[in-house]
Amino acid sequence: MLFETVAVAFLVALLAGGRPRYLEQVRFRQIWLMVAAFLLQVGLDSAAVQGLEWVSRGRIYVHMFSYLLLFLAIYLNWSVPGMKLLGFGSLLNFLVIAANQGLMPVRGDILPPDMLSSLAAGKSGTHGLLLPGTLLKFLGDIIYIPLPYQKQLLSFGAIILDVGAFFMIFRGMKPSRSRECFKFTYVNRKL
Repeated sequence: MLFETVAVAFLVALLAGGRPRYLEQVRFRQIWLMVAAFLLQVGLDSAAVQGLEWVSRGRIYVHMFSYLLLFLAIYLNWSVPGMKLLGFGSLLNFLVIAANQGLMPVRGDILPPDMLSSLAAGKSGTHGLLLPGTLLKFLGDIIYIPLPYQKQLLSFGAIILDVGAFFMIFRGMKPSRSRECFKFTYVNRKL
């Protein structure tokens, strides 16, 4: 859902007078850490689909390391608009994943049969079925969002993350002078 959120934020910002060129002014530091975290998670899923045995034993370490990289990137970019929400959403996701041996629990009652059987067979390095023994169930992928082209399940963390991404893109596409109006500072101590 993150890609859809970024696309909508881009469109809404354009309609509100924002310009893509202003995104160049947003100062991201060490963005490669986020890319590496994403690639680690994609690689983990790919290895699980291929049936590599180390995935079931090592997924928690790889998945947690990817979050370590992500949290480091968030910390380095804390002042970027929307980053605090990205951090909080990521923290919620991290907590449920860490509590469930490196897997994000997913509601199975809405999944298509092929995806359900794939998760039941352990063919995902990052997601697993929500079961009676699942910890922190309320933080898993349990919120159903009916999109016209697919069934989508999200966690509370993912929703907060999406709001942060929306805010980051929307604010980033505004000129720096209009971004300053969002800063609340005490300018004059006299009445």
